[in-house]
Amino acid sequence: MSNELRILWSPPYFWRLWCVFEIAAYRKANPSGLLRFQPLFIERDFLVLWPCTCLFLFLYFMMVVSDNWRYLASIPLAICLAGFLPGVHAVRRGYQEQEQMLKNLADFDINKISCTRKTDSEFILGAISQWYGSLGAFTAYVPQLFSESFHFSSIFLSSARGFTIITVAMVPLSASAPLSSKCSWLSAYGNIE
Repeated sequence: MSNELRILWSPPYFWRLWCVFEIAAYRKANPSGLLRFQPLFIERDFLVLWPCTCLFLFLYFMMVVSDNWRYLASIPLAICLAGFLPGVHAVRRGYQEQEQMLKNLADFDINKISCTRKTDSEFILGAISQWYGSLGAFTAYVPQLFSESFHFSSIFLSSARGFTIITVAMVPLSASAPLSSKCSWLSAYGNIE
């Protein structure tokens, strides 16, 4: 028996009967087992932000090295920041999904959940009624179970910590790119040669 169930959590998760049945069956078979909810939008946001960061660094260093832009440092920065627009949009969409997922959980009602096949629905609802006494008892149990086994901030902190380390590691790597002698004007900002 597994001592942990990891759930890849997306907005429609609590609207799919088989997904809810998975939680009910696991909790019935292993009452002390750990439930780990992993929101999927975190990785998607990072997947979009990584190329945006690379694009920003590439464009910025190309413009800084160019003689044409050397007196107008704010213009290259503004142009390069435009590379972050897809990343900003992805993060905004991620926050909207987070709000929708929490709303779906707050509005959870097993009677509103859909299933493609009627026979599957009858089987699942019958099993849940037998395990938890009634469908109403299970409906009340799910948000309680969720709050006991899930700390939203801890998931974000543990995921974000790893992604932050990876992203921050890119900056020294890209900054160590050899600068040509055309960048001697940068020496005013420090000892860069």
